[in-house]
Amino acid sequence: MPFKDLKASFVTHISPPLVDDFLKDFVDIRRHHINSDYRSLLSKSGTFSETVAQILIYLSENTIISTKEIRLNALEKRLVNADLDTSMKTIMPRMLITIYKIRSSRGGAHRSDDIAPNYIDANYIYTCCNWIVCELIRLYHDSDVDKAVKIIEHISKINLPLLEEIDGDILILEENLKIREQILILLFSMHPQRVPLDKIKNAVKAKNQKSINNEETRMVQSKLIHKNREGVILTSKGLKEAEGIYATFV
Repeated sequence: MPFKDLKASFVTHISPPLVDDFLKDFVDIRRHHINSDYRSLLSKSGTFSETVAQILIYLSENTIISTKEIRLNALEKRLVNADLDTSMKTIMPRMLITIYKIRSSRGGAHRSDDIAPNYIDANYIYTCCNWIVCELIRLYHDSDVDKAVKIIEHISKINLPLLEEIDGDILILEENLKIREQILILLFSMHPQRVPLDKIKNAVKAKNQKSINNEETRMVQSKLIHKNREGVILTSKGLKEAEGIYATFV
């Protein structure tokens, strides 16, 4: 996604620090979604909600308030006379309250015989966050209409997770990944834990085992990963490359 273009568009209307926080939270939410890390997605949605509230107040009052001053329950009333689109004065504030309440009240422990709500909650919140970003693009984009429409379409499309864990086994769902890319996203999803070698070999799809061994050796030599008897972990260099791969799906 062309987030540089998106940022350049927003900063003509919104304070750059708010835009940076907003886009960082949004990217993290989308990464957590494609990584099936629903608990982290729920957690990040809290700061996303606070930043969106700051943006709405900034657009209304031309001032940046601290997160400590934010009162989501009073946001709609605060914006009632603002010169903003109706969706920003009513729909967004109500969505932010819902996101924040779900994030705050549904992330706790559950009985073993309960169905944990993290999956359905995270997917609902993910959709809400996508809608909020698309609406802000619709109202405040400075690029040409065709480019704005393409960004909105990219954000709105259904993004399936790259990984799924079933009964302890990790499945890499994306079909068109090279061996190196599969290893990187697998290790990224588990970071900062070390991943046992047998777990990597069971998850990574390759024509033969030798190809996986050869790629691991090259990645160690390139200092992308560190390997010992306990397993494999990404280095800071490996983290950066893995983030680049995720960025193509976000």
